[in-house]
Amino acid sequence: MITKAQYIEFLISTPVNYTCTHLADHLSGISHDSITDFLKSQRLTADSIWTCAKNLVHDTEASFLIVDDSVQEKPYARAIELVYPHYSGNKHAVIRGIDIVNLVHSSGDGEYYPIDYRIYAPEYDRATKNDHFLAMLKEAFEVRKICAKYIVFDSWYASVANLKYIHRQDRIFYTTLKSNRLVSLNKEEGYIHLDTIEWTPERLQNGITVKLKEVPFLVKLFKLVAKDGDIDWVITNDPATDLTMTIVRCAMGCRVLSPRIETIDRHREVPMPERVVTTQSYCVLLPRLACIKSACRRTKEDALPRET
Repeated sequence: MITKAQYIEFLISTPVNYTCTHLADHLSGISHDSITDFLKSQRLTADSIWTCAKNLVHDTEASFLIVDDSVQEKPYARAIELVYPHYSGNKHAVIRGIDIVNLVHSSGDGEYYPIDYRIYAPEYDRATKNDHFLAMLKEAFEVRKICAKYIVFDSWYASVANLKYIHRQDRIFYTTLKSNRLVSLNKEEGYIHLDTIEWTPERLQNGITVKLKEVPFLVKLFKLVAKDGDIDWVITNDPATDLTMTIVRCAMGCRVLSPRIETIDRHREVPMPERVVTTQSYCVLLPRLACIKSACRRTKEDALPRET
């Protein structure tokens, strides 16, 4: 009988082929069917991620929490539950797969640990991505007592309710805005669109204080222009008086470097027997456990003395 530890080792070691038949070919006395039965029989929840990661994360007030979604690609699936067309930021296209909202912890030392996730399946739990966002943050702050003060996420999660909750928790958010959001520079002018603001060199460098519509506190707005001309509208409730465009770029860079691109999506081809929802949940969990174990190994290797 295959074990969870063996399956995780398989995910870490194999570069391309994640199929049950490929694993069975490399294990003595293990058949393809026994691996499929193993995936069907196991039932673990997202709490297993935190159980595995909590002794590894270096959690301080200077740490970051990153919220981002990823898509486990299933291009050939036609009868697997939870598989639908979703936009993939990794592929920059709509693909078929399972959409997962991830919560990742970073202490700023180059390591990223997934600590929670939710499968986006509104037809089963009627929860939106923003519902999952709030649920994971409440679990992190109120139950697990995570100290990380900075939360980084993209415009999908920049709802008024989410921003107000983070602010009430005395945490600092960095997030992008969609271009149709309205802000006010002063009471006389009222609310205006982001692209109508006049951006002087000083404003580009140091941002501008604005009131976001329906948000009861002021935020700092930055206009980040990429080399290809793409514009990111970034807001933060960071009270620091020395905020600059460079600092904001570094904060938003944590989201780009998160395991959504570099590690978690690497294991997206975990096999899933068709029409077994519990198996889908387990196959979402396993790659994240593999990610944690792989990061733990790198940390231990870095601590070893180097030969001269």
